[in-house]
Amino acid sequence: MLLTLAAGVACVAGVLVVVTVGHTPAFDPARPRAVFVQPYWVLAPGNSLERSLPFTWAASMDLQVPRGGVVTVDSGAGPTTVAHSRHLEQVGLGPGTLAIHAIGGRAVIRALIISDTRDGAALLLHRLAELHARLRQGQFPVGADVHNRLHIDSTYWTSGFWPGALWQAAALVPGNGGRMFASWALAATFAHLGRERADSHDVGFQSGQSSLAAWESLCHGRSAAVHRAICARLKRSVVAAAGELMALERSNARAGTIPTDATGPNADTLIDSGMSIGILLWASRVTGDLRYARVASRHAHLVARLLVRRDGSTAQAVKFVRATGRVLSIGTRQGLSASSTWSRGQGWAVYGFSVSALELQDRGLLRVALQTAEYVRRHLPGGGVPRWDYNAPRGAAIDTSAGAITAAGLFHLAAACRALPGVCGSTKPWTALGRRMLAALLARARNAPPLGLLPDQVLNQHGQGCWCNGGELMFGDSYALEAARLAQARR
Repeated sequence: MLLTLAAGVACVAGVLVVVTVGHTPAFDPARPRAVFVQPYWVLAPGNSLERSLPFTWAASMDLQVPRGGVVTVDSGAGPTTVAHSRHLEQVGLGPGTLAIHAIGGRAVIRALIISDTRDGAALLLHRLAELHARLRQGQFPVGADVHNRLHIDSTYWTSGFWPGALWQAAALVPGNGGRMFASWALAATFAHLGRERADSHDVGFQSGQSSLAAWESLCHGRSAAVHRAICARLKRSVVAAAGELMALERSNARAGTIPTDATGPNADTLIDSGMSIGILLWASRVTGDLRYARVASRHAHLVARLLVRRDGSTAQAVKFVRATGRVLSIGTRQGLSASSTWSRGQGWAVYGFSVSALELQDRGLLRVALQTAEYVRRHLPGGGVPRWDYNAPRGAAIDTSAGAITAAGLFHLAAACRALPGVCGSTKPWTALGRRMLAALLARARNAPPLGLLPDQVLNQHGQGCWCNGGELMFGDSYALEAARLAQARR
């Protein structure tokens, strides 16, 4: 978990002072040092809130300024005067002091976050806070372009990743800060309900990142009793989405895989689909109905046989004749060519096969996951972030979203290796590779406003000139947060 500064809080003459923990000179951006999150603070007229900080720091907050009042925020380079309510981001050189002073009215500070500017994971928390301030309830961002202009599509396959990222943040931050992100995440999850019956394999992404993430966070132990009604509602949502995947599989019964949709004479199955079957495995566990797990297992093995090559690289798509199950073609939708290795698809494979192997206790799938991870190890560029396609030439666009998915997948691979002894040998190479990839991508997160924007993500490189290439994508942020959480859990 991120280190909280709460233990260093003291009140001196009405001024709140926080002294942070120290840090070593060698800084790994994948290893958070210290972060302070204060969900709510009221400043009476004439009162101040101060933080004495020995590092170069980033701060973000939502300021509610009363009519006729002002708030001054001083980061050491002179005060900034705020006369209306707004989201504010500041960066200060350390050692120094952040001082917030209310003048002429009762000011309210919400979602105050202070962190070291070199802390890549904490910068992503600032990013989520800014997005929360900008979004209306029921809006689900696909991402932002390089100029920080948001692009919102509440029906797109990425819609679940907004609540998903918030749930990851809630798990990453202890205490009241985690509860703040969890409250935002639950509101976004409730707003997302109702998408479970879409004719698309993407219901696995959408419900897995929202309803299932909420259930995993809230519905265990004593917490489950407190949230009984909420948990029942979340369970219905995920089971309904799992039912949609079962219906999709029946539409392609001759082939035995879950297709992208149930329409048309031909059926496409993508390497992405290995990420969606997690809700089937969960549904088997909570309902006791093994049919969900059997469909998931059959699907995973067929995808491994058809889309994972001997060298561990992956193709993206297989097309079947729906009526007979005959394979028409194996190739790509978004990669460089039918024989190349699209990097995000490779990340889906590492992650999806690792999680499926662990959930199914399947050593065969674990060997497939190892193959795909070994390909990444052999072909990852020296900078630690894959190009958008592993076969793209030097100088081609990199894809930090592919790096985030792969890094999270490598930590899941290590967990599967520990749970299924006799297959992998040491897990150290995979955790080391995951940390290397995580550090490389988090080092690119902005440490100046807009804080935490994680650029160099690629939605579809074939869409040249699209806003969606080079900027930020919500799913990349979510997997980066997950990878950071998993990395800390294994220290």
